[in-house]
Order: sequence, then structure tokens, then C-alpha cells
Amino acid sequence: MGQSNSTKKTVLIIGGSFGGLTAAKILAKKFNVIVVDKKTFFEFTPSFHYALQNPDYIDRITADIQNYANKNNFKFIRASVTKLDSNQATLQESKDNFQTVLFDYCIIATGSNYASSVKSTEEIQTLQQRKEQMKQLIDKFNKSKKVLVVGGGAVGVEIAGLVKDQFKHLQVELWTKPQELLPQFPKRARRLADSALKKLGIKIEYGKAIEKLPESQYDYIFDCRGNIYSPSFMMNEVFKQYVDSKGRIVVDQFMRLENHKHIFCIGDACITPNDEPKMSYNASIQGQFAAQNIIKTENNDTSLKRLVDSSNIYNITTSKKQAILCLGEKIAFESITVYYTKMMIEIITCQSFKGSSFYGVVGDMQKSLLIFMAYVFSKINRKKYQNQNLDSSTHYQKLK
Repeated sequence: MGQSNSTKKTVLIIGGSFGGLTAAKILAKKFNVIVVDKKTFFEFTPSFHYALQNPDYIDRITADIQNYANKNNFKFIRASVTKLDSNQATLQESKDNFQTVLFDYCIIATGSNYASSVKSTEEIQTLQQRKEQMKQLIDKFNKSKKVLVVGGGAVGVEIAGLVKDQFKHLQVELWTKPQELLPQFPKRARRLADSALKKLGIKIEYGKAIEKLPESQYDYIFDCRGNIYSPSFMMNEVFKQYVDSKGRIVVDQFMRLENHKHIFCIGDACITPNDEPKMSYNASIQGQFAAQNIIKTENNDTSLKRLVDSSNIYNITTSKKQAILCLGEKIAFESITVYYTKMMIEIITCQSFKGSSFYGVVGDMQKSLLIFMAYVFSKINRKKYQNQNLDSSTHYQKLK
């Protein structure tokens, strides 16, 4: 704490979302922290759908990264990482403006994207641009007749439900390749999602393999078939060995690259031994653990934080004020209470990243509760697998 900035070691964090900002706040107390992101704002992407009702909702679910950096004593650089080496990164701030940043530790938290406007794209870098994007989308829906959602996972289900509930004149269809919605969720959740969407008047087509999107048949298509990973700065001789066939960065149980243990990867961008679901709360927990492991490494403490199994807690919105809560592999129910719980999590997270000390403390308590629940669920699951003569690693291999 008493060190001058010149003697503190540097941590470079690539990505300013759930995991990256969580890590930055923790590490800024002991290190020079530099956060790099192309965007100027954090967005609570699980609530993206509600901005389809009102583009000003974006103000509620976003936070200015520079303001958060100022309040938590770390540096923010609006730039893209074009090259990563073992101890330095090349940043591009504008077309002809490049700089090199040296680091002692690095956390890659670049997240993922979708083919559609679920998350802000490469071109959307400011809050005003994101709001304009949402206004254009709302205007398009008001003038449209037919919308197609491709993909029956959590994102596809949420978008189909919210779009139909908000724009009741639209004919909304959902296509999915599996024979059920939400194939990785409890069976009851699959039935609840099917029933909820059909009650809204959404036509669902199962077993639909799609080679080419039918763009001429619909006014708008949401392509939600999976996350897109693009760690282009990893595709060099040093790091390409860590990138799997889907573009995810492979890490160990401590979120480190195997032979570069000062470089960590968290959130959507990585694939861990647990292969946990790509959820915002998992990214936040991994950001906390990665930060704590960097501090422990610097203090020569070998008792590093090990990844816990996913707590298997999911909240899937099906309409304006209905949501499905999944607890573990068996329990799922739909209720307006679940919807309000999601709203509470949104408020806590966003206000924390806007700089509220009170909500920051509440958010830390929320993460601690999730970590505890993850531990409990992992014990329950491990006991179940042992009873079935299976271990948890076999289970996760089956999920891949």
C-alpha cells in the first residue's frame, strides 16, 4: 500500500466488463492496473432485452468505465490490443496511434459476441452509439411484420419472449436444431420455456438445421446460435497453442495459461477444466479469483484460489415480467418473483460499477453467496456422480 507507483508491478487487463472490472477494483490497491477496452462503457448484457422497450433503459444498465477507473485508482485506455507477447502488449488507440504497454501480469477478459445485436459490436464504442443502435432496432420492429430468432438457448428464448411481448403485432418464430429449448437446462425448464413462448403466440420449430439464414423471408433475424470468440491477438507462435477450435483460450484450474502462469483468462473468453456455463456471475467470480491469485503469487503464497464447479443457478426471462429460475440440475420454476430477483441483481451490479460504495459492498456479498452455493452444489453433484460411478470431470467432458 505504501509503495510508490514507480515500484508497484503492473497488471494489464484486456476487457472492461464483469470479470475485468471486478479484478481491476481488487488489484488497484496493490498494483498499477491498466484496463484496455474498445468501448467506453460497461453494459449489463443480461438486461439488453429491456432496452427494446425503451432505448433510454441503456442508461440504467451501463456505466462509464473512465468514471469507475477514477474512483478505484486504475488507468483506463480506450484501445484495441493488436499484439500480445509474454510481457508486453501493443495497443491501437486510433488508425495511426499505437503504443506498447509493459506488464508483469495480464488478465484476458475479452468476452464474446453474437452475430446479432445482443451485445454491442466492434463499431459500437460509445454509449450514445449503443442508444442509437437500439433506437434504430425499435424503429425497425415497429415497421416490421416477421422476426426470426435462430437458436433455442437462453439468449434465443429471452429475445423471442421479450420481442413478442413488447411488439405484439410481430409474427415471431424461433428455430432451433435440438428437439427441445434450453437443452443444457433442467427438463422442467425446457417445458416451462416451451409453454411460455407458445402462450405469447411464438411459433417454435424444432430439429431445424440451418445452413443459410432465410434473410429474404423475414424483416429481421436474431442469430443466437452461440458465442463468437475472436482473440486475434492470441493467434501468434507464442499463444496460439492455447486457443481451441472454437476460439476459446484454454486455462488451468487457477485460470492461468499452462506455461505462462503470469497470464490469466476469465469469463466467456476462456475454457476452464469445469467448462462452466458462460454467465455473467461466473465471469465476476473468476475475475475475483484471478485477482486474488495474482496477489497470492506476488506474495509467494502457493494456496491459490481453485475454480469451484458452477453453482448451476440460472435466471431466464420469458416475457416482460416472467422468468424461469433453475437451481441445479433438477429444480426449475417460473414466477414474477424470479423476474424481480433478476432486476435486483441488475441494480446491484450496475450501481456498483457506477461507483456506489454501498452497492459495491452488497455486490461483494452477492458474489460470496454465489461462491458458497457453487461449493454446496459441487458437493451434491460430486456425491451423485460417485453414486453413479462417475466423477465430475467425466460429467464435464460429457457436456462439451
